[in-house]
Amino acid sequence: MEKPTKVVVSKGNPILYIDDDLFGFMITDKTTKKRYAPIKTDGIVALKHCEITRDFAARFDPTGKQMPSPFEIEVADFIGQNNWILTENIGKFEEEELTSEMISESPVKLTEKKEKEKKVYYLPNEITDATNKKYGRKNRLRAFLEVLLKERYTFPRSATSLHQPHYYYAIILKTERLLPLFTYIDYEIENGNVILDLEKIDIVRSWLESGEELEIIDFENKLEKLATTELKNLGITPISPKQTEIDKVINGITNYLIRDS
Repeated sequence: MEKPTKVVVSKGNPILYIDDDLFGFMITDKTTKKRYAPIKTDGIVALKHCEITRDFAARFDPTGKQMPSPFEIEVADFIGQNNWILTENIGKFEEEELTSEMISESPVKLTEKKEKEKKVYYLPNEITDATNKKYGRKNRLRAFLEVLLKERYTFPRSATSLHQPHYYYAIILKTERLLPLFTYIDYEIENGNVILDLEKIDIVRSWLESGEELEIIDFENKLEKLATTELKNLGITPISPKQTEIDKVINGITNYLIRDS
């Protein structure tokens, strides 16, 4: 007889748990229950070729009784690109994503609608009560953007240290269509500075229709040193990394994705 393996699994309750809501889940127990993530991402990829250097390290026995165990490590220093797609489905659940118990035991009132012949449930758009604030759709999106755009997180730990992100630019495209923004991100090194290729970004900007918008957060204030006429000709005004300015961007994204109507 084999001992069953115990693993940590998601609760699969997107009403109570923000991670189940934002990043989806799949639970395969007696029946399969899943939710497609309203927020999608991929890995960080180097924008240009980068050399990988190899070095040796060792693990030492703290008691000193055994010889060190050597191992090889790989280190790469590069400027990478991390892509995110955010949709309006935060706090919006299809009937099969919930159970009757989840609905009846919800700490906040859900709005029930019928869309495309399917029953869907919505959390409240925004909640000001501190106790239930985490159940508001805008509150959840705003909390996520606070972490993402203010560099308040770390990547998985390596053998030597934590990986802390360092931002140069954030390019935000508010649109209801999928445009190939990711393939138009490029940069050059000028006088030791990482300068975004604005001409390529302007190609994407030229595709925008009424109500769509492209914004650039310039975390190191490098673009403002470019010729003012060049920025004006491209129709691009970089946003400074001041907290008040990033807060405006976060509120703009939140109000664009989750509309009160």
